[in-house]
Amino acid sequence: MSRKESKKMRNIALTLVIVAIAGFTSCEQYIWDPPEYIPPDTTGGFDTIFFNTDIVPLFVENNCTGCHKQGGTPPDLTAANAYDALVPGYVNLNTPVESEIYTKIDDGHMGGMPFDDKKLILDWIFQGARNFTE
Repeated sequence: MSRKESKKMRNIALTLVIVAIAGFTSCEQYIWDPPEYIPPDTTGGFDTIFFNTDIVPLFVENNCTGCHKQGGTPPDLTAANAYDALVPGYVNLNTPVESEIYTKIDDGHMGGMPFDDKKLILDWIFQGARNFTE
């Protein structure tokens, strides 16, 4: 084998070693644990969640009202109709995590919602899903 061929083979081998090392070190497995939901203390002294200022804006911010509007896909989540459309049909006060409004968004319906938004809706249900307005 000539010196030129030897150098070429060495460069190829070195390149393969570098690629293999880079490949193996980039194959780390990342495990992500979603945040844990802790139900709110509903025995008193909790911050009241206001439906009109805390919950309804989530439907707009997460583009739920694009489809869930009057004449669209039920339930109507527009500000004027959301409460009557959701309660009691989509809310389960006995087992809040089984509420249809929560299970839909928790399953990632239409991209889902950020954890904090889902948590606020679930907290509202745990607090009795009342139509408190500010």
